[in-house]
Amino acid sequence: MPTIDTLTEFVSEFPSENIPEVSLRMSEDCVLDAIGAGAAGFGTGGAEATRSVAAALFGDGPATVWFSGTKTSQIGAAFPNSMAMSALDIDDGHRATIGHPGACAIPTALATAETTGAGGLDMLAAVVMGIEVAVRLTETRNMETHQCIATGRWGGIVAAAVAGRLRGLAPDRLAQALLIAENHGPGLLASQAHGFGGAHVKEGIAWSVVTGFIALDLAEAGFTGYPNTFDLADLYDRSPNIEDLGVSFAIDRTYFKPYSCCRAVHSAIDALLTLMEEESLVADDIESLRVDGCSVAYNLTNHVDPPNFEAAQFSIPFALAVAAVDGAAALQPLKPQALGRIKLVDFAKRVSLYIDPELDAMFPRQVAQRVTIKTRRGSFEKLVEHPLGDPANPLGRDGIRTKFRNLTSTLLRAERQKRLIADTGNLRSDGLPSLLEALRSPLNLKAKKSDSAR
Repeated sequence: MPTIDTLTEFVSEFPSENIPEVSLRMSEDCVLDAIGAGAAGFGTGGAEATRSVAAALFGDGPATVWFSGTKTSQIGAAFPNSMAMSALDIDDGHRATIGHPGACAIPTALATAETTGAGGLDMLAAVVMGIEVAVRLTETRNMETHQCIATGRWGGIVAAAVAGRLRGLAPDRLAQALLIAENHGPGLLASQAHGFGGAHVKEGIAWSVVTGFIALDLAEAGFTGYPNTFDLADLYDRSPNIEDLGVSFAIDRTYFKPYSCCRAVHSAIDALLTLMEEESLVADDIESLRVDGCSVAYNLTNHVDPPNFEAAQFSIPFALAVAAVDGAAALQPLKPQALGRIKLVDFAKRVSLYIDPELDAMFPRQVAQRVTIKTRRGSFEKLVEHPLGDPANPLGRDGIRTKFRNLTSTLLRAERQKRLIADTGNLRSDGLPSLLEALRSPLNLKAKKSDSAR
């Protein structure tokens, strides 16, 4: 049997109630984290434009566009919700995929569950299975032929798997949907060439969700993809592992981001903040800062004076400047008001970047970085191999909930925050209808604008 057939049979038919407790709890945490990221990213230009286009393109339907007070079709809701969730680069991720399967899986799962009437347990199980598919397939990529590592290249596969399970698609049709989604994924070479920063496109995550839904609809209508794609050595170094399906689940190794910037910056931020605390330093004490790490981090935009908000999310020097001058809270999330600030730009100019062959060899399993700072009192060095939020250095449920409160502090009243936290922790019983109802109400954007003005 071809690899894809075995995998889709598992995705379609593995009982929701057989998924381990640890994986379901992680799925709940991913949903809360997604909602916090989506609320924080709701007012960004990219999210606003996507909502406008989705409303015009995809028509009416039963699925909620988060925090907008409006409903549309499954695809019309998942598209802008995914864009809002990924807009600030504070959404969860997975090292094996070198990307963000959650931003594809969770908006798709909530929109499809609301449309089909699926229960909370089945919705969580679909998220688990979508991330499982992402990891099983993407970790075998032949990097010589997959020249772009952007999430959007394979995000449609995740969306098709999630929605296909919730729709009850037969394994043979789901297999075709994944094959179609693989071939219809956006190329995104320009994104990688620009270091992913500088445009709303970024990693193409939201658009890949659209391609996943369309691939699923095409498969249901009898459309086919190229067979055995995932077994072709030119595209994949080896066939995806299907030997231990159901033994453990990839979602257990999800990482959560405490800072609103590319994950390839987080180890350096942790190292810098630790050194500043240990040595009782402030930003003005630091004469120069050196970051040694992997080539992926080195090849980001890394503008010392980013020309726009998206470029700032992919700049090691600028993110370090924000952390040093304003503290970690200023990256939860990063705000457009940081752009162009003289003190931040001056600090960013003191940062130099280098590739360390040993640290580079750890990628993608780890994005380790060594920070060396020079002060009048001497030089100090710190290596961070597992940044905060990694499975080896977890935020934990309490940390994820604190992050959610921080991200939404000016957008949601305390009672609504409590409700969303309670609903996501109660999805396996009666939390899903309550959660969907809570997601329909608009945000308190006036408060956010007032805070920004101050």
